Amino acid sequence: MNRAQDPQFEVDRIGSAVRECLDGATTQLPSRITERLYLARLNALAARKPALLPIADRVLSPQLAFNQAGNRSDASSNWNRLSWMAPFIVLALGLLAIAEWQQDARINDIAAVDIALLSDDVPPDAYMDSGFLAFLKLSSIAKQELEALPADKADAAVDPS
Repeated sequence: MNRAQDPQFEVDRIGSAVRECLDGATTQLPSRITERLYLARLNALAARKPALLPIADRVLSPQLAFNQAGNRSDASSNWNRLSWMAPFIVLALGLLAIAEWQQDARINDIAAVDIALLSDDVPPDAYMDSGFLAFLKLSSIAKQELEALPADKADAAVDPS
């Protein structure tokens, strides 16, 4: 985008033209009006709110922050910077601890599955057979149903005679 198409350039150009017109017109005004305009400008500047610095700028530039708060040593400025960054450091360490804990839990889960597979009487290839998985699912459902029945009905359901 060139300067002629830039909207900010157009605004600046129009503002400069208006300023030149106003500056040229002020030379033709009576002195009492120019004095009143000058006093109004001073009042407006006095009533203007001071520009606030963002917190990060005040913390990271100790000359600005400590000149306003009084004279302080460089050691206290280092402590102030550290106290500002401490929550971020604690957050990073907490995230690292959570990631480590989750990785340990994942490793323990995988180890439990490996132990179950290696210590079981059924060979691991049987778990890849969909019919065997259906058999395991049905046997676990049947076991739960038998546990839910009263003892005398459960014995009758198991005993075919």
